[in-house]
Amino acid sequence: MNKNQAWGIYAPYISNFINMKRSLGFKYESQEHILLQFDRFTLEKGETKVGISKELANKWCERVSNESDGSRYFRCVCISQLSSYLCNLGIRSYIPRLPPFQSTFTPYIYSKKEIASIFNAADSLITSGRWMNSIIFIVPTLLRLLYGTGIRIGEALSLQNKDVNLSENYILVKDSKNSKQRIIPISESLSEVCQDYINHREKLPVLQSDDS
Repeated sequence: MNKNQAWGIYAPYISNFINMKRSLGFKYESQEHILLQFDRFTLEKGETKVGISKELANKWCERVSNESDGSRYFRCVCISQLSSYLCNLGIRSYIPRLPPFQSTFTPYIYSKKEIASIFNAADSLITSGRWMNSIIFIVPTLLRLLYGTGIRIGEALSLQNKDVNLSENYILVKDSKNSKQRIIPISESLSEVCQDYINHREKLPVLQSDDS
């Protein structure tokens, strides 16, 4: 059985629901994984009739071993959304009450001195040998790019040559939240950092694609 495909009685509904979400601009990747888990859950429970019952929903929403409050809450949200979707289709389904959840995450704000220390540490990185394709070469620029623009790490790593305009000082982020693209202005100093990186990168004897 393919773990990346739904096989139970909810398979077509899960597929259509995910496609609907993505048509609205949501990536819906981690949610897809949860819904596929729910599909296997219904197979294990021997479900034969479409329509999520209160018993099935509550059993799904029970905490599993070593599960955090956040993970449990996320699982319940996914099934709640699927139940709402089924109800909209005229299929009577129970929408479970979400468990209480409050994030305990406290962001840490770095001081200018700490940021400077991070940059200095990045600039001091060296390889143990002549590894011309080592990630070490991108770290100083990558950290400054994250700091200077606030973009996500995935967005930064997805940037291609054509997405970076150093003559007009902006970058184009394509793989953004909700599949939207946006233009991010960059400072003159960050533009110089990027240009310095490009200059050194072009000197490395490493095979590169035209738009890497």
